[in-house]
Amino acid sequence: VPITKVTGSYKWAFWFAAFLSIFSLLTNLTYVLLMKIKHKRIKTKELLKLKQKKHFDPKILLILPAIYWIIVSLEIVLDSVWTSFLTLNTELIKIRWNLTDEIAAYNSSISQLFPILLSPFLGYLLDRFGNRSLTLIVSAVFLIISICLLGFTLVFTPIIGMAFFSISLSLGQVASLTSILILIPLDYIGTALGIYKSSSNIGLTSYDIIAGLLQDMDKGNYDMVMIFYVISSIIAIIVTISLFFVSKNWCDGVMDMKKNERKDYYEKNPLRLDEKRGVMNYIFISCFICTNGKRMDSVWYSSKSSDPVKWNAGFIPKFEHGVRATGKLL
Repeated sequence: VPITKVTGSYKWAFWFAAFLSIFSLLTNLTYVLLMKIKHKRIKTKELLKLKQKKHFDPKILLILPAIYWIIVSLEIVLDSVWTSFLTLNTELIKIRWNLTDEIAAYNSSISQLFPILLSPFLGYLLDRFGNRSLTLIVSAVFLIISICLLGFTLVFTPIIGMAFFSISLSLGQVASLTSILILIPLDYIGTALGIYKSSSNIGLTSYDIIAGLLQDMDKGNYDMVMIFYVISSIIAIIVTISLFFVSKNWCDGVMDMKKNERKDYYEKNPLRLDEKRGVMNYIFISCFICTNGKRMDSVWYSSKSSDPVKWNAGFIPKFEHGVRATGKLL
């Protein structure tokens, strides 16, 4: 909104995003170039090891630990709520608090404040004090508080609810991602993070569609959408509590260890994947696939309609004048 107000056109907001993308690309290219210069001479054994990492083996999926699949399942729920809510929070604030577009945009931008300020330090704090699983529980609790404040109360300002949401976003993203890095051996990190990200995209796609359908059913209001987010937040709390007990009882509490404690632990118990867990992981992978498959099927069938135009509008989120308007023709 500020960019549009200064320039007089929405297109400059997209140009600004394009410039940021170009800057990010140049930064990544610079990083790659510097890494090539630094590691110009690589030993033959190290080169062969790097080439072996490029080969994907489906059997890896069967030996990834159960706690990893719990984190992935948690990511589907939490990240889907976070990201889908970020696409509609401005309109929600505008409608519920009867604010102008500009003020609603300023209030909704609070959601990105704490990730910007806290994320650079959270990794250090988690290494220093540990308690990653407890951090995820706190993140889920802050999420449900923010959803309840924004969706079912009219406190004097939406900033309070957005601040709680922002704290949840910053705590949860750092804690979940770094948990994978300390639970999975370096040789399998690429595969683990790939599954983690693709699962997040599956959840985000389904949540965007479901949120749009619920908004249509509620005649443009957000009551049903916020109830859906509350249910998802409750599920996230249950999963995080389960993760805490699994980490404590199955993984010797390694997720909650401090950096020095974890280092001593892995010196005595080297980090490796246990191939004997393959049979057990059949159960976790099957549950994971069935859960996500059923979610996408429910979205697909609930979106169908005898009217093909209405079906397309229900299945694909639409945007009208920069505001989410799922199910409405442009």
